[in-house]
Amino acid sequence: MFIETSFTEILDLDPGIVAVWKVDLSPLGKSIEKCLSVLIDEERQRARRFRTEELRHRFILGRGQLKMVLARYLSIPTRSVEFELGEYGKPRLAGTPVDQGLVFNISHSNDIALFAVGYDRAIGVDVEVWRETRDLEALVDRWFAREEKAHWHSLPKSERQACFFRIWTCKESFVKAVGKGVSLGLDRCTVEFGDVGWYSRVPDECGRPEQWRLEEIPVGTGISAAVTIKGRCCEISYRRVVDSFD
Repeated sequence: MFIETSFTEILDLDPGIVAVWKVDLSPLGKSIEKCLSVLIDEERQRARRFRTEELRHRFILGRGQLKMVLARYLSIPTRSVEFELGEYGKPRLAGTPVDQGLVFNISHSNDIALFAVGYDRAIGVDVEVWRETRDLEALVDRWFAREEKAHWHSLPKSERQACFFRIWTCKESFVKAVGKGVSLGLDRCTVEFGDVGWYSRVPDECGRPEQWRLEEIPVGTGISAAVTIKGRCCEISYRRVVDSFD
């Protein structure tokens, strides 16, 4: 499903396509050194503030590879890619209006990162590696919509973890696409699952459910991921970074 792509390839993105990139955040070979070389001073300072080397490396690899991907689409030097944050912390290219021009969204969990890239549309992506969580029921009761709670509680206990992360990533991808994060209220959008996932309810200020496209991303066993896109009429392409950084 994921097309192997090198940073040396020329990247072109049709306005009708959203590209979802899968990126490895485990340090290999010269990857840390290469990614660190494309960061600006503020990003290097931010990297140094992480408490552990593992977290520091993940930040450097994630930020560096994101800049490499976006630079290839923009045909500019990688160090020239700069970011700014929206009111609720959603990142975008510096100097660009919200959800206009080349847009992107990012998510990472452990050693996996996903980048979603497109043009002139709201995009949100989320990935979660399953982990043992003792307070799953409390999280469901706090964040899930009524219909989602009923579905979750109806499942055998052996299926509840997978269901939780499946719904969670879908809802997270929606609130990230809107740009308000969990402050929007995760219980204000409702996920329905059939052969494909979709939203049966979204907040009134976000339009109608049919205006939003939801796609689950098959990243791997024990991992849930989803991308939400404003506007259903688009194609999604999946790419996986394969690069030696030599």
